[in-house]
Amino acid sequence: AMLKGEKDATKMYFGGELKVSGDVMASQRLDFLSKVDFSKVQAGEAPAPAPAAAPVAAREPVAPGFFEALKVPAGGDKTLMVRVSDPESAWTVDLGAGAVAPGASEDADTVLTLTDETLARLVSGEANEAELYMRGELRVDGDLSVARDLTWMKGA
Repeated sequence: AMLKGEKDATKMYFGGELKVSGDVMASQRLDFLSKVDFSKVQAGEAPAPAPAAAPVAAREPVAPGFFEALKVPAGGDKTLMVRVSDPESAWTVDLGAGAVAPGASEDADTVLTLTDETLARLVSGEANEAELYMRGELRVDGDLSVARDLTWMKGA
C-alpha cells in the first residue's frame, strides 16, 4: 500500500500497522516508497543500483577549538561534562567558576554525549538541544536541568 501511494507511513505507524524501532522520526522519510514504480516491483525487476557516493572531504573537528575558546558565564553550582565522538574527546565545564578544561570528570552533575558534527550544529544554532535530544543525537545523563538551556554554548 505504501508503494502504491495508498497509505502514508506516519498514519500507518499511529494506526498500529507499521512498527518502527530506533529513530521513529526516520519513518517520516519513507515517502520515497510512493515514488517506486510498483509495476516493476511486481514483475520482480531489480531497481538500478544507486550511483556511488562522492568521497566526503575530511573536516577539522569542531570540539577542540570550540571548547578552548568558550567563555562560560560564572554562576550556579553545576558541573557539565561533554563527551564528543568522531573524533573522541571530553570536556569538563564548571558552570560555577565559569571554567572549561579538557578531559572527563567523574563528579559531573550532567553528561552530554554527542558527535562532533552534532556539536557543530548545536553551537552554530542550526539545531537546538531539544531537537537533537528528541532525534537521539544528544544524550543527556544526570541532572537534566543543566541541559534544558544551552544557549551559552551558541555563537561562541
